[in-house]
Amino acid sequence: MKNIFATAVISIFGSIGLYILLNYKNWSEASQTVAPLFMFLLLGIAGAMLTFMYILPTLSEKMSESMYAAGGEIEPDENSKAIAKIMQGDYEGAIEEYKIVAESKPGETHPVWEIAKLYAERLNDPDTAISFLGGALVNGAWQQEGSAFLINRLADLNVEHRHDYAAARSLLQRIVATMPDTRFSASASHRIKKLEDQEMQAKLAAQRKQV
Repeated sequence: MKNIFATAVISIFGSIGLYILLNYKNWSEASQTVAPLFMFLLLGIAGAMLTFMYILPTLSEKMSESMYAAGGEIEPDENSKAIAKIMQGDYEGAIEEYKIVAESKPGETHPVWEIAKLYAERLNDPDTAISFLGGALVNGAWQQEGSAFLINRLADLNVEHRHDYAAARSLLQRIVATMPDTRFSASASHRIKKLEDQEMQAKLAAQRKQV
């Protein structure tokens, strides 16, 4: 039905445009001025409908066939289901999808951090985010890089959502103690000093508001 309607509209517009093209020179001067614009408008509409309904789908299909032929069937990204849930506003569903990814890839920090972010930012539940991330750190088998990353993110959550600088410093000191003489330890030490300055500025700002 859609094809019949489109074909009819394109045929009518095309016929009118062609009629104007062949006959407008015999019309009055005023009509001759307007006729080309009207003709191009009709032909443009007909061409656009033809392009969107037939040409673009065909090109898309050919490109897909070419991609399959070049590299075989393209597997969906492991995070695609979770991302689709997020786009739909189904944040609980996205969390469940990320949990599946996390279980299938132990030691991978990305899905764990995405779950914590969803709790904190999308579901407005930073307490669950902090609890979840803390539990993941305790129960997971992490390499130094992954452990340092998640500890830093847990420190972020404590500062951003609880303004708990003491907890954040304690977490970073864990990196210093357990990963001595590493870039992770050096980075944590530097960040502890920055957190101390940040906490002092926050206290001063709060005092100014009370005055």
